[in-house]
Amino acid sequence: MPNALLILVYIRHTGRALSNETTIEYIRVWITGNVPEFIDADGATYGPYKSGDYVKLPKEDAERLVSEGLASYIKQEPSLSESARLCPRYQRA
Repeated sequence: MPNALLILVYIRHTGRALSNETTIEYIRVWITGNVPEFIDADGATYGPYKSGDYVKLPKEDAERLVSEGLASYIKQEPSLSESARLCPRYQRA
């Protein structure tokens, strides 16, 4: 009868990436303009987004949108003129 060896291995996920894998950092930003749908380096599809959306994006993309003026790290309140335009009570006849 041939000899046999049975080895059982239990692998537990630690939540940490392996050293040779790239870890993608995500951050949240406020969208300040219209952003069309795009595919990131992680292969995921993001968007489309409109002004006022609060989204979680890969840090690299969020920083790019901020530098292009399409996103902000802080919520942008409407200007006084924009508020007046949106309020029917103060619209000119």
